[in-house]
Amino acid sequence: MRFLIIGAGALGGYYGGALVRQIGSAGAPSMLFDIESGRPTEAEHIFGDLVRRADRLGIDAPILRAALCNLQIYEARRQTQARG
Repeated sequence: MRFLIIGAGALGGYYGGALVRQIGSAGAPSMLFDIESGRPTEAEHIFGDLVRRADRLGIDAPILRAALCNLQIYEARRQTQARG
């Protein structure tokens, strides 16, 4: 299976990771569609929940934590831009 990596451009250069889309597929994570449209994401509900669960279990989750942090930056920028 081949995948296309959707990277920093989708988040205005602030996302150090990547969102993945299968090549040739119109489908993608709904969070990617939200970002591409400048809408709020469910980052806190999805990644925040996973990070909190990892913390409760004493599991180190640096990639999830980095993804959450980058999405929080996206959300802060989006809100700042919306206020003008």
